Amino acid sequence: MLKYTNLCILMIAYLSLICCKSANNDSENEPHAIPSIYQDTTMTNSYNADKTLKLTLEKNNKKGDPASHFEYRVYSIPENKLVKEGTFRGSGIIWNDNTSLKLIPYVGMVKKQQLGNPDDIASDKKNNKEIIIRINKNQ
Repeated sequence: MLKYTNLCILMIAYLSLICCKSANNDSENEPHAIPSIYQDTTMTNSYNADKTLKLTLEKNNKKGDPASHFEYRVYSIPENKLVKEGTFRGSGIIWNDNTSLKLIPYVGMVKKQQLGNPDDIASDKKNNKEIIIRINKNQ
């Protein structure tokens, strides 16, 4: 019985030594790929209220940039042709009505206005407005 136990312990030790990896890895010489922590691309489709136009959005989120980068295309469904396309950096793009898009800008930290400085007031208001883009189906 004692020989059998010693043989089992010796076999386990032998197998564990064979299966262990070397402590000296050559991974120091291999280049390490830096993972993309926040690089994301999504595609979405949405239709206007009367289903005559289709909005195709490609949304790119990039590392270090809190705003999204959009590539948008509007297709006419009956003719199946491209009517409008463009790019936009902001928070989102949605349908405003049947023939226009609303581009929503990214508004970061709100800057506290300085008393008596009219430039702060003027610059604050012009960058925070939504942009409306009219879509002409006959283009």
